Amino acid sequence: MLFLNFLSGDAARVRMSVSSEVEAGSEFDVLISVQKSDLESFARFQSQLPRGLTAVGGQADNADFSFAEGMVRFIWVRLPAPPDLQIKYRVKVDQRLMGSFTLGGTFSYVQGNQRKDVQLAAASIRIRPSQKVAADQRLDISAFQEALPAQRSLDASQLKVRCIRELPTVLEGTEDHIVRLLINRGEATKFAKIEEKLPDGYTAEPIETKDAIFSCTGGVVKFLWMNLPPDPMFTVSYRLVPLAGKVAEGNPSIEGTFSFVQSGATRAIKITQRDVEFGKMDAAALEQLVQSVQVQLDPLAGAEASSNYAHPEASAGGREYPVQEQRISPIRGAGGRRTSVHRESSRSM
Repeated sequence: MLFLNFLSGDAARVRMSVSSEVEAGSEFDVLISVQKSDLESFARFQSQLPRGLTAVGGQADNADFSFAEGMVRFIWVRLPAPPDLQIKYRVKVDQRLMGSFTLGGTFSYVQGNQRKDVQLAAASIRIRPSQKVAADQRLDISAFQEALPAQRSLDASQLKVRCIRELPTVLEGTEDHIVRLLINRGEATKFAKIEEKLPDGYTAEPIETKDAIFSCTGGVVKFLWMNLPPDPMFTVSYRLVPLAGKVAEGNPSIEGTFSFVQSGATRAIKITQRDVEFGKMDAAALEQLVQSVQVQLDPLAGAEASSNYAHPEASAGGREYPVQEQRISPIRGAGGRRTSVHRESSRSM
């Protein structure tokens, strides 16, 4: 066995144990031991496998395991309480392969609302050729990587996923706004995230989260799902609250992105705002609205959605602030704001 150690210098120490030699056509285990002390934050471990190797199973307490496009991933919404964490995954080697490859990994976590990374030193592993495969049919694993076909670029017009923001509505008698977002899942099934950059002078509180982890830190609202709701179309909402003495005229300007994982790669689309009221639209009208929105990819936001974590103190589902409303026809006032009458709010206005 080959033992590799790396001390981060902060809160986590990670060790990888793996065989230094394996046989083509066989399977081998990779063991990761994490000494994490009292860390209980959002965290992730990932390792890139070369082409010809396939992760066929993974185990770790409270983690969501996935393998796509060569990337092994374990994601924790919140790390388990015990100070020692064991990660295990099994790798199958294509029977045609031979030669040597390297295997490493990265354990990422949140400490003090800052992302930390522990990089494992790469281990060199030799693949013994299978005697069941003729010599002229064997492939050197290094040459096999270079033979990879170019990946097809993403065609935005083929995406069905959409995220639409309703024009923020002013709560009667206050300077607060309700912000609603309609999500059409499309290709998104598991990990997904909404990020909204608030205008200066505002904070936010959750209303409807659909089991997402909600946070508002540094003027950025986040909804984070490890698994999206099963509904093909759903809405989430939050309350936009101005800070004392910093009320702006007119509708607040908000920019946001919806990020999701497709075939192991992170995609991000811009959130489109429309002057509509989701609550007054039937299923057919909502579908028509979704179809009318053109997808705009956001290449800057799509770098790695799962590397930007929610605040470690955010709780699953967030705090719920029920707001009961009675909507009336839009009334245009100064600044073009739309107002609505609210009754029986469970929170003092």
